[in-house]
Amino acid sequence: MSAFALALAMQAAALPALRGRVVPPYPSGWESRSGVCVPEGEDVCARAVATLDRDGHAQAVLAEAKAGMAGAEARWRITDLAAVPAPQAGQTLALGTCERDGRADPGIVALVDGNGRASETHWPAVRWALRLDRASGRFVALDPGEVRCLNEGYGL
Repeated sequence: MSAFALALAMQAAALPALRGRVVPPYPSGWESRSGVCVPEGEDVCARAVATLDRDGHAQAVLAEAKAGMAGAEARWRITDLAAVPAPQAGQTLALGTCERDGRADPGIVALVDGNGRASETHWPAVRWALRLDRASGRFVALDPGEVRCLNEGYGL
């Protein structure tokens, strides 16, 4: 097992057991600060990919299926979760802005490298990329070399 895979496995072991739970609420000390809808058929937000954050940083990504509403707040059943590798300098987590083989897919999440690339419309994925498989509700690993994500700050 590579050092990268070992570090990711150790990080995953520290995550709360959420598979099958309906959120919010999240366990004490945890929150979700970012997420994107993933369409399925006619339902534009049947599924979602969201972050699971602690101390202001994404520790994991969540695969979610719509579970209903609690007043004006959406509720989600967690179908999978995966630890997010610690970003290196210049890297950031991209959700909902990625494409593979030239086709946009809001179910892709990746670490992207913006180092020296402020003038580029897209940034390459590095080290880590996942895609939400809609049929199973689980994340599947992607070759980061096949993924690029929109530079949301391009032109600003």
